[in-house]
Amino acid sequence: MGDFLDTLWHWGLWSRIDENERRAARTRASVRSNRRVRLATGARIDELERKVDYLALVVGTVMEELDSGGVVTRERLRERLAEVDARDGAVDGRLDAAAAAERGSPVAGFENVPRRPLDVERPEPVVRRTVVRRRRSR
Repeated sequence: MGDFLDTLWHWGLWSRIDENERRAARTRASVRSNRRVRLATGARIDELERKVDYLALVVGTVMEELDSGGVVTRERLRERLAEVDARDGAVDGRLDAAAAAERGSPVAGFENVPRRPLDVERPEPVVRRTVVRRRRSR
């Protein structure tokens, strides 16, 4: 009877060990997946920052040319910015072109902007199956 109880006790221990090994494998896979997502997100943020910096350069250059040529003054531009900013229903220094179009006051060039113009790519997590071999007690 003692051998039978010992066998049951060892079997229970190995069962718990196997379950803990499976949990550890899932945790390791999750950590690897999160690391890949974090790296991809960081690269996307860097790319967007470069694009914003370039757009700031272009807009700044165009404004200086328009101002120096007498086409539009900086004060008139500030007034116009406030008008366009209010079209989306929130004076917040940003423009939600889709919201402005929904409110019936689209911004020129942004009439058909989808509600979510940027789709952030989310890589699928890669989960590898690990084979856990049972250890046999001697």
